[in-house]
Amino acid sequence: MAREVFPDPNTRIPRVSTDEMAPDFLRGDLLLFSPEKSWQDGDVCLIRQGDTHSIRRVRGADTGFLGLECLGDRTKHTMVKAKDVQIEGVKTGYVRFDQPAENTGGQQP
Repeated sequence: MAREVFPDPNTRIPRVSTDEMAPDFLRGDLLLFSPEKSWQDGDVCLIRQGDTHSIRRVRGADTGFLGLECLGDRTKHTMVKAKDVQIEGVKTGYVRFDQPAENTGGQQP
């Protein structure tokens, strides 16, 4: 995918490698994150905590804490000190490729 198609040349494009974000995003989807966009309460963001990156829905207020929600299981969330995480990008879109048909042994009809 050519980077020229994105208005922000710093767009981060991780590929979803697990099923933990289904049904919102599926394994193989490419997620587009802009480091230039300011996040709003409820945005899906690329988060860095130390050396670990994750994708979470961010909930926040002016309390100094952020709520980080798992996308696939919204009952799983953590509260963290805002100073302990870095929001590296806000989701601006995604690309989904055709998924193989289950009943054809992985081959498209």
